[in-house]
Amino acid sequence: MTINNLEIWNKLQETPIKHTKGFKRPGGFSGTSINPTFTIKRMTEIFGPCGSGWGIEKPEYEFIHTTKGEVLIYCTATVWYKQGDDRHQVYGVGGDLAVNDTKSGLKADDEAAKKAFTDAVGNALKHIGNAADLHLGMYDDNKYVNDLKEKSNQDPAAETKKKIVSMVRGYESAKTYEELTEMVRKNADFMSTLSTEQQKFVNDKLTPIQTQLSQSPHQDVVDAVNEVNEAAE
Repeated sequence: MTINNLEIWNKLQETPIKHTKGFKRPGGFSGTSINPTFTIKRMTEIFGPCGSGWGIEKPEYEFIHTTKGEVLIYCTATVWYKQGDDRHQVYGVGGDLAVNDTKSGLKADDEAAKKAFTDAVGNALKHIGNAADLHLGMYDDNKYVNDLKEKSNQDPAAETKKKIVSMVRGYESAKTYEELTEMVRKNADFMSTLSTEQQKFVNDKLTPIQTQLSQSPHQDVVDAVNEVNEAAE
């Protein structure tokens, strides 16, 4: 069985524009962030409900007090997910200002712990490819962003369904087991982007075709037999 090390990465790497927003930080730094609720939804689509197919361990917090009276909060989050019977986990660290030194004095942020936790989870999921296009700087490429905008105007479910139907029809047209195997190899990356249910649908169509062709004589043998028969005539 061929192992695709980028199977999960390929499913998580592309970030739909409608689930992003720009941000600016003190000092002039600006960037693009992904909606954390969308991340939860996508993890659920791939691995199953949070708490059974994937989940987050109880976070650990650390507070650092500065000489100015400010308080930094750091969160370490452990995200786990399942592949079959195997359980895997990744770690991430996030941080924020719990108490900020402002012009009007020290000001506490009662949302700091939540922000640090969200940041930590997002950083953990980077390790398996979540929003990789953002972190790889692909959003700085205007062509890439324009392509995403065009794609967002399409119905992704309908487009995927068309591709699945076309792929299955290709398998059904295969004349030899070798030809079928080559088609499967070329479609591996697309298959890795499909949901578990979609992959099952394709495999249910593919398996009987593989069985039938594997039991049939190889095409080169068929051709040789036909040549012999033609010569005999």
